[in-house]
Amino acid sequence: APVYESTALAGVLLKIGRYGLIQLRVVHINLMLCKLIIFYKVGIFGRYVMIISLGLCSSGIFYIPEINLYYERSERLVVSK
Repeated sequence: APVYESTALAGVLLKIGRYGLIQLRVVHINLMLCKLIIFYKVGIFGRYVMIISLGLCSSGIFYIPEINLYYERSERLVVSK
């Protein structure tokens, strides 16, 4: 898949996992729940900050120049076993 499609897919999958529609290996979702339970007002704000930063960071990884050039030149995604 092209880099831009992979970026969009990563962002969408993480948002779907956040809303509980699909289970992903995203451990910090429990941290968001703990923040919500412990400090209600601060927890809600912290939860939204984590959600936004998660989407930006996971999508931003694909925009690192070296990785982006590697994916575009090789035209494939290498997955280590």
